[in-house]
Amino acid sequence: MTKTQLIFGILLAGSFAATLPALAQSGTPTQTVVTVVPKSGTQTPLVTKEQLQVSVNNQHSQITDWVPLRGEHAGLQLVILIDNSARAGLSLQYNDLRNFIQRLPEGAEVGLAYMQNGSAVMAQNITPDHKLAADALRLPSGPAGSSGSPYFCLSSLVKNWPSGNTPGDTSVRREVLMITDGVDLYNGRGYDPSDPYVDAAITDAQRAGVLVHSIFYKNVGRIDNGEFTQTGGQSYLLQVAAGTGGRAYWQGIGNPVSLVPFLADLQTRLANQYELGILAAKPGNKTALQPLKVKTTAPGAKIDAPSSIVVPGNESASR
Repeated sequence: MTKTQLIFGILLAGSFAATLPALAQSGTPTQTVVTVVPKSGTQTPLVTKEQLQVSVNNQHSQITDWVPLRGEHAGLQLVILIDNSARAGLSLQYNDLRNFIQRLPEGAEVGLAYMQNGSAVMAQNITPDHKLAADALRLPSGPAGSSGSPYFCLSSLVKNWPSGNTPGDTSVRREVLMITDGVDLYNGRGYDPSDPYVDAAITDAQRAGVLVHSIFYKNVGRIDNGEFTQTGGQSYLLQVAAGTGGRAYWQGIGNPVSLVPFLADLQTRLANQYELGILAAKPGNKTALQPLKVKTTAPGAKIDAPSSIVVPGNESASR
């Protein structure tokens, strides 16, 4: 090897090495909210950034941020969305629901809405005044089927979020607690794993960055009161929770004796959420939803995350 070749080789190697950090940092930044939960027991394990494995669209993604949503990062907007066709007995659970609202962390904002004619009708706009929101609880007043599909109502809520935050704004985490039987009478009385209205609600929530939790509670009337129909409703609620990174709660196929265990678990989940920042491959010129998988090697822990994440595209190039 000549001296010239040696020098050229050194320069080439140096140039390649200099590009490695740039290659490692390539990708489009995006973020989502995930929840750390214990595999068993009640003690939530500690999970560090180094114990995470993330892929977007089946491609390994670099993790840029892992921020616990506590203290100065604890911003939260929670809307409780109640089926207006729920049985009146739900009001017997309202003291527990009021206690849950008033025990939300300081700085958390909460709103209250009722499902009505396919829309989410606000009874109390999002407010930091927890007592004001708790006092807005009222008896469900609609006849059987008056809410339309609960998934129409969910889509309406997440696409018209009742605050100054626009859909996709991640400056504050946004979550929904639905109280409904989950039955979609617009698509039959059973369970269709490809129900278009359920799928649309999941997609709308994913695009808006909203986590959706639910508590199963029966509606009035006989039309959706059969075991097969109710099991289908629970399956839909589970589908929505899994798609958005939330949690679906129920107790058999009957109304729960108490909401306290569910609300206590949800309170724990809210206290163990993180903002996950990643670099994902651009989906092309247009912003798109991409499949997301988040795993952890931390002992005794698992991650609940949305099944898809919004990845910004190069919108300017498409104009």
